[in-house]
Amino acid sequence: MSERATQIKVTQLMGPGVPGLEDDPPSYHFDIDDKDFEQLITDPAAFLGTLGLGPAQGVAMDGVVNVQLPNMAWSDDGWQPLDETQTPKARHKCIHVYAQLIIAWPHH
Repeated sequence: MSERATQIKVTQLMGPGVPGLEDDPPSYHFDIDDKDFEQLITDPAAFLGTLGLGPAQGVAMDGVVNVQLPNMAWSDDGWQPLDETQTPKARHKCIHVYAQLIIAWPHH
């Protein structure tokens, strides 16, 4: 396990090894800070590699990963637009990884 992987707690949500969800495509979750966000955006596949996530884990199969930054967040009142005065780096810290896709959700 890389040093980076010991600093960021990666949780496998679905896929092989997850009881009851073994047949689903692998997906993972982790939270990041501002510095990690910059690295994630700069080279998503390489950043995932520092966490021990790659083709063997069912992600970044061709070394390519797309990153989406949604403009809505879930709250007790349902889906709400994000505060546009904050930068994505300041708000998108909850990371979900699916095969070739990373969705960086804001925490609320």
